[in-house]
Amino acid sequence: MHFDEVLLYLGELGPYQWRMLLFPVGIPTIFVAMQIMAPVFFAADIDHRCYVPGCDEGTSPNFFEPWLNETIPLEERNGKLQRSQCLYYNLSQEMSNCSDIHEYDIGDATPTLRCSEWVYDKSVIHSSLVSEWNLVCDREWLAALAESFFMAGILVGAGITGFLADRFGRKPTYYGSLMLMLFSGVITAYMPNFYSYTIARFFVGISCCSMALAFVIALEFCGPSKRVTAGMIGMIYFATGYFILTLAAYFLRDWRHLNIAISASAVIFIPFWWFIPESIRWLISQDRLEEAEDAVRKFAKINKVDLPEFLFASLEEETHRDHVKHKTSVLDLFRSCIILRRTIVIAFIWFVNSLVYYGLSLNINSIGGNLYLNFLLMGAVEIPAYIFCLLILDRIGRKLLLSSAMLLSGIATACLAAVPEKLHLLQMLMVLTGKFGIATSFASVYIYTAELLPTPVRSAGVGICSMMARVGGIIAPQIALLAVFLKSLPYLVFGTCAVIAGLLVLALPETLNKPLPETVEEAEHLGKLIGSASEADERSPLISDGNDTPEHELS
Repeated sequence: MHFDEVLLYLGELGPYQWRMLLFPVGIPTIFVAMQIMAPVFFAADIDHRCYVPGCDEGTSPNFFEPWLNETIPLEERNGKLQRSQCLYYNLSQEMSNCSDIHEYDIGDATPTLRCSEWVYDKSVIHSSLVSEWNLVCDREWLAALAESFFMAGILVGAGITGFLADRFGRKPTYYGSLMLMLFSGVITAYMPNFYSYTIARFFVGISCCSMALAFVIALEFCGPSKRVTAGMIGMIYFATGYFILTLAAYFLRDWRHLNIAISASAVIFIPFWWFIPESIRWLISQDRLEEAEDAVRKFAKINKVDLPEFLFASLEEETHRDHVKHKTSVLDLFRSCIILRRTIVIAFIWFVNSLVYYGLSLNINSIGGNLYLNFLLMGAVEIPAYIFCLLILDRIGRKLLLSSAMLLSGIATACLAAVPEKLHLLQMLMVLTGKFGIATSFASVYIYTAELLPTPVRSAGVGICSMMARVGGIIAPQIALLAVFLKSLPYLVFGTCAVIAGLLVLALPETLNKPLPETVEEAEHLGKLIGSASEADERSPLISDGNDTPEHELS
């Protein structure tokens, strides 16, 4: 008997599973969301100008001074004339102080110098990476680099934690990730320079893979018909992280104080060792049947159900049968043209989802208005997106929902590029529409991917897709730097990619109300991917499986 059948006796979503969704999934997912989105406030782009020698005095000069028009040249930025943030007039040889600056003839021919020091407007945010380490002008790209390193940490962590969880168990690997989040997060707040900060954030990124492990643990305890519900609950916890981070950032305007607050609070994870159960599925896969039986009995006791004894004998029989099954690898994805092409398309869709999601979320600084309110709305719009996905996914199908959501996000994001900066409300409407679409897409693509791929290569395929999503997260901060050339350019890139991905979804088959494919042949029969070539030709293997009979003759 398969463990999914055992769950029908235990209850697919009972008190035991709800407890799991609160502790291993809910609370850590909130912390992961705060760590991922924290750079919105850590690296907030504070308004700045050059420190003008002879005019600015003391260690804390005022940002606004009456002599700025005579010392700072104007330049066109974002479609309008503004004071330069990187240049100032070279007047030091002509005047001794700023008291009589109005007497000098200053014009376009006046020579300028590049800033070596800056003065920041600290009326909203008192301290950020930008103001502390002068990540402006020629050093502006460093803030994006730090965020890309953080995302690279998530990519590395996905590989490391996946291996450790399969080798040593879900529980110790997950707990280790939580402890790494606690210690690396706190250490980050005390880093003395930008480069040590970037390295520390890389390790925080590795720890953020605890969210993926949390989902694995929780979903392995939920019945087949309740996994969508459990997954959406996890997503809602992630959106909740936006609210808590906004509140913390509003009262803590110094990035170091904010970092300590969201990192040190993870001390609540220390007693989690006594609350996190080991995955029963993992125990069974390791032939640790006595521990698995004890865990099942505890499960049944909390859910208040009585289990027939034959279940345990059936589980043991299923375990021995699984141990003699053919082991698969990522190379099995290349044995069928159809599966390979589906994997390429769905991996691109994951890449775009991550690119657009983090591109919109982390680039909220570029939208005018109140940063705290904007960020709060960016998180709030995800909750109806996940609820909408939960209600509609089993009604209209995965394919139509995923394609529509990505097209909606792409069109709204691309249209944002054409909205004038003065129409702030319309800008926010476009951003929120784009975020709603990509959040809906992100929530549904997990389920759709698992249903597209056959059982022997499902884990390998989802692993590749997850890696591509991480690559999208790494690239997103770099795409945002294109705003230096044209402020709307990042949104054009994000929107175009989302539209292309949304159209590619239409080339994939629908999986609604169809059983999960157990074999490559069953997966191929879900439908053709692209073109009108016959199904027999499409199933020709790219890599020989050692059978002399052509694959198309076996169908």
